[in-house]
Amino acid sequence: MIRAEVPRADVAAVLAEVLDTGAGIGAQWNLVSGVTPVAEAVAGTSSR
Repeated sequence: MIRAEVPRADVAAVLAEVLDTGAGIGAQWNLVSGVTPVAEAVAGTSSR
């Protein structure tokens, strides 16, 4: 497995988004940095 750094700001943004939307319930992710906005990426992973 290749490990890359994810900026703390990205981690914080993901945490805030899943807390606000509930999308983190029962979910597990491997975070990577990228160009997709956090809200869009989190919404795209929701199984609900």
